[in-house]
Amino acid sequence: MNKTVFEKNSPFYQVLKARVDTYFRQNAIAKTGNGQLWLKAALLGGTAVVLFVVLLLVPLPVWVQLVLSATLGLVLAGIGFAIMHDACHYSFSSSRRVNDLVVLSLNALGGNAFLFRQKHQLHHSYTNIDGLDDDIAKSPLLRQCDVQVWKPMHRYQHWYVLLLYPFSGIFWITVFDFTKYFKGQISNMPLRRMNRTEHILFWASKAFYFFCYVGLPIYLLGFNNWLVGYLVMNMVMGLTLALVFQLGHVVEHTQFYQAKEEGGMLPVHWAEHEVQASANFALNNKLVTWYTGGLNYQIEHHLFPRVSHVHYPAISKLVQQTCREYGLPYFCYPTFTSAVQSHFRLLRTLGNTPPAVTPTTALAGA
Repeated sequence: MNKTVFEKNSPFYQVLKARVDTYFRQNAIAKTGNGQLWLKAALLGGTAVVLFVVLLLVPLPVWVQLVLSATLGLVLAGIGFAIMHDACHYSFSSSRRVNDLVVLSLNALGGNAFLFRQKHQLHHSYTNIDGLDDDIAKSPLLRQCDVQVWKPMHRYQHWYVLLLYPFSGIFWITVFDFTKYFKGQISNMPLRRMNRTEHILFWASKAFYFFCYVGLPIYLLGFNNWLVGYLVMNMVMGLTLALVFQLGHVVEHTQFYQAKEEGGMLPVHWAEHEVQASANFALNNKLVTWYTGGLNYQIEHHLFPRVSHVHYPAISKLVQQTCREYGLPYFCYPTFTSAVQSHFRLLRTLGNTPPAVTPTTALAGA
């Protein structure tokens, strides 16, 4: 598939980028992470290790094991949000080597940093463009925008998605990674060739995962105890990951496009598209911001992916001001709950509305 391209000139982005650059220069701070981010990494990483060891080695009542397994799922999701994600964008540290090392935390969780970086780069380059953004092509069971094929079963997607999201992490680790690896592509785009080191890392980290999260716990705890704890941990982690990532783009009012096989020109600049295709939520909730690694500031993140999430609250004021000046929307839900409700309303609307009835979305290349 040829590239879908954007308009080249954007006074909006030029002004906004100048303002953000001025903010960092005047305050004499780096755009990457700071001591607070390192402390968060130590806290989340240390907590995960302690919980894992306790679950394996300390005899506990069943209800305590379940609570700790669920807590471990939340902590692992937090590592993905707040630590791995920044490193993926080279914004965790000013050192490229440190970022390359920290992003391997995803491999320790069962994923693969090499595949995720490419998948995530496509998501940032072609946000909400069906056929290029793999994040809205998760499964034919889901219709996430109005240019995707409608099927009668989609009428119930806002219900059965509650069964799909909790298992999304397990499918990511055991199915989706291997599919991308063997097919050599992500969505409709070819995968960058892996060198020998990347091949070794892929198989070694998968072996590490199955040993640490499957083989060793079965040996120490028995199959039944392992299975219950493993499912609880992964269902909590999968549901948390899926919801937070979906709330940034698959909600009401955000813009979607459809890619053409021959490529084409979108009628907006990349930065303006990112504003229109993204949404924020719970900006006044410091706990949500801390835990999600600033993914509730999705607009700021997509405009400035090389800026660490610890700076999003500050530069958000500049983004909002510039959006107002240039007549661009700034979609923001006041709470996490209101964003979740919008996501499920959109799924219900898309499930009940075949594309032939409401062809409302512009097409790239049209």
